[in-house]
Amino acid sequence: MINIKDFIFRINKMIKDSLLVYFRTINKLSVLTTLTLMLICLVSINLRVMNSIYGLYLNEYDPHFWWRCTSYILSKGFGSWFSWVDDKSWFPNSRNISLTAYPGVPFTGAILYIIASAVGVSLSLYNFLSLVPIILSTIAVILIYLIVYDIFDEISGLIAALLMATSSPYIIRTNIGWFDTESVGVFALLLSIFFLVKAVKKESMLYAFFSGLAGGYMSISWGAYVYLFNLVALYTLILIFTGRINKSLARVFTTYVGISVLIAGAIPYSGVSIIKSIGVVPMLIVYLLIILSITIRSLLSRRLGNLLFAAALILFIALIYVLYITGYLKPLTSRVLSVLNPALRGENPLLQSVGEHLIPSWISIYSDFSSLIILAVVGLYILLRRGRNNDLLLALYLISASYATASMARLNVLASPAFAMLSGICISYLLKPFIKLIKMRRILAGKRKVKAQPLGKAYGVIIIFLILFLMFPPLSSGIRVSGIPQQIVSGGLSISGRASDWMEALVWIQDNTPSDSVIIAWWDYGYWITSYTNRTTCADNATLNSTQIKQIAKMFMSSEVEAVEIIKKLVQNKRLDRIYVLIFSPLSAVFPNQGYSK
Repeated sequence: MINIKDFIFRINKMIKDSLLVYFRTINKLSVLTTLTLMLICLVSINLRVMNSIYGLYLNEYDPHFWWRCTSYILSKGFGSWFSWVDDKSWFPNSRNISLTAYPGVPFTGAILYIIASAVGVSLSLYNFLSLVPIILSTIAVILIYLIVYDIFDEISGLIAALLMATSSPYIIRTNIGWFDTESVGVFALLLSIFFLVKAVKKESMLYAFFSGLAGGYMSISWGAYVYLFNLVALYTLILIFTGRINKSLARVFTTYVGISVLIAGAIPYSGVSIIKSIGVVPMLIVYLLIILSITIRSLLSRRLGNLLFAAALILFIALIYVLYITGYLKPLTSRVLSVLNPALRGENPLLQSVGEHLIPSWISIYSDFSSLIILAVVGLYILLRRGRNNDLLLALYLISASYATASMARLNVLASPAFAMLSGICISYLLKPFIKLIKMRRILAGKRKVKAQPLGKAYGVIIIFLILFLMFPPLSSGIRVSGIPQQIVSGGLSISGRASDWMEALVWIQDNTPSDSVIIAWWDYGYWITSYTNRTTCADNATLNSTQIKQIAKMFMSSEVEAVEIIKKLVQNKRLDRIYVLIFSPLSAVFPNQGYSK
């Protein structure tokens, strides 16, 4: 049993030691390095606030739901989340919020807003939440620097931080207004990896505890926590197979698994049944394999121990398969399955209807990462050749995240940190010999000093310029996407400018419809309608009832007579004079004189 006093003492000692190390080394750190990191953070902030020229607005659709949730929590208390049944959503059934949404995002927003208000920041909740992604992404950029600095070196960390700050997939999902699962989830992912790197390097259970906390934080914020859990499971399995697991590292990984799974299972959305989820079971199996590995290898010879361990692994895999096909284990969601096997996406028309869930084209992938694709592969080779424990973690991250990105367009944000870190390592590694060449003033030839050839320095400068030039495409791509207006500002259209159609429509709904009205619209716009007008909708971006969405689609494509009958079924006993149908015709908004609205 853990001694509380001892635990607190160890935390104090870790903080004290960290501060001592910091103050001892601060004089050794280059002032230029510190200023460079500060400038990178300013670049990150500036790129993400460029769309503020249109005003402080929440972006896309989901952030509006999280705004409603955060507002509800602040007015009713954090405990109210767990009993909230939202009668403004999914009419006529309503929505049980705690059973259908992760609490991490609104809880984060509420806590930060309370802290900001306490220190005198005077902003409306709406405006403050629009800025939260800027705060989290700036911290994420610093975490990238710290991770790479810890694994490789300082210059690599700075370059990786710059590439992360200017990553176009990351900018798009962390600019002003993107208060969503990705902005919180990527931050939590990097925080977990940062502490895990520290834990493995120092073989520290305390760092493993904090890494598990961060992993648990991700698990209550973003569904992509399944990726992190299985990344750690695979990483641990490779360390076991390569004979690198000792008792200290075994304690590190068992601590991580225990804390992260405990937090993941503590929320109603996941619940204790998470231990029966096929997405979490591999990490629990690895937990058992760690214990088995340490036990059998301490009692048996290495060869016999490896054979017994391999047999146990095969047995566990067979057991998982049997439990899965018999229905004992909870299957993965169709979205996760479509990432693992893109061919399954065709079986779910609703999944196919969402653009960000489609398989990205190679042009799209190259547009997102451009030269970083090549640089990251070289960085992967550098780390694999060196082969340290934490090198393997980054290598696995790049390989697995690249596969996920190639399988689903939305997951390019998941791969952005990996490409930034591996590319930073590559660029730093390639630059070092040429920087030395430029610095070299004399060559010792025996005991005689000979001046260096001018051609050597010129050659070094040219090569450095060419290497740095490879950073230009991703940097320019980040700048290009930074000024895209918020979706509500552009009227739901992919245009770089204002279109007031939606704002005017939402104001009209709020001013001209009864408070108990039901608005029937395509599911994309459900969150906008409910959040801005406080009116009830039949479907939104999280509707689980695919039959209801199909009925709405059929209504839009039917004749007026058939559509009315469908509406009656949708709203059941609701008075028809309280029912409104919202129709959005994007092509008629872009080309008003071309007759597309007919």
